[in-house]
Amino acid sequence: SRAALRRFAEVAAANSSACSQNQLSEDKEMGICLQNAGVVAGDARDVEGAERFHPLAPIHLIPVDTSEWYPLYLFYKRDKNLQCCSRSAISFHYIKPKEFYVLEYFLYELRPFGVGNVAHTLPAKANMSALMKKWQHELSNNIFKDED
Repeated sequence: SRAALRRFAEVAAANSSACSQNQLSEDKEMGICLQNAGVVAGDARDVEGAERFHPLAPIHLIPVDTSEWYPLYLFYKRDKNLQCCSRSAISFHYIKPKEFYVLEYFLYELRPFGVGNVAHTLPAKANMSALMKKWQHELSNNIFKDED
């Protein structure tokens, strides 16, 4: 909230004893820092009780959370498998840059057949001779492909 940011700027950031300079577990330290500034944590779960903020990437939470430390920090017990995460999740931590491209594809590009911009009928079946003529003249744009 704006009030939390204001308290952080006015109280915590200006007071070195309120906030640790520890470089490890920065997310945990930020929580302690905000608490020292008088910010009260809220319940960010959705109406079904599923978490919206996640300290791990989805790959580490679904199908089953395999970390040993994460359950120790949870205030509320969480469900396993797909029920672990809210349908209105806000953030996941520790996502590698390459994984963002995969997430972008699944979130914004991929659509099940018949949904969104996908054609509702399959194209006509191509005949083999037409395909052979087409592929005889196609050049690969894959710079990593082995050259003959």
